[in-house]
Amino acid sequence: MNDDFDGRPSNGLGALDVPSSTMPASDLGRAASSRRGRLQLSGTRPLRLAALLVVLILGVATLGFVWQSHSAVMLVEAAQAWPVADSGNPVWVYATITNKTGTDDRLVGASSPAAASAGLYMTPLCAPLPSADAEDQCGGRVPMTWWPIQKDETIQMNGQLILSGLEKPLKPGQTVEVTFKFANASPVTLKIPVVAEPTIHIRK
Repeated sequence: MNDDFDGRPSNGLGALDVPSSTMPASDLGRAASSRRGRLQLSGTRPLRLAALLVVLILGVATLGFVWQSHSAVMLVEAAQAWPVADSGNPVWVYATITNKTGTDDRLVGASSPAAASAGLYMTPLCAPLPSADAEDQCGGRVPMTWWPIQKDETIQMNGQLILSGLEKPLKPGQTVEVTFKFANASPVTLKIPVVAEPTIHIRK
């Protein structure tokens, strides 16, 4: 009987089987740091997803605003400028204007860098005149302060907008810049072709 036996298991060769770590202390530290890093990354992942979601929501909202801004406008189409032989080289402007702003509005005037003035006029065509100051001749043009345009309504301008005070007459083939002004909607500026005769149907 071996008196040196202390109750610890033997590996059969007489040496004690003492477990020991095969990883250096520096490697253990790096492993622990790596585990902590993975835990930190996993904790920030929900924050990143939330931030991405916020960016997507803001992007969709911005696109909707831009689409609405572009769709809620006054549409000025088929514009033409017709020079008339008279003093001041007047130009009659023809166009259709559609109110897509979603609310009633008014055309209140216009301007052009080529003209000293631009005014709105109505043609009574022998109808009762709106005031005693208006012209009393049939077919004479009467100044208008504004032209109402209801929501989704399209008006047809047949020369009711007149550019006056041009330094020299415009010729067909040229263009003239005109800005249409409204009571509420943003102004609309166009390069309008000058024509020898307007092709827009003139209501009589």
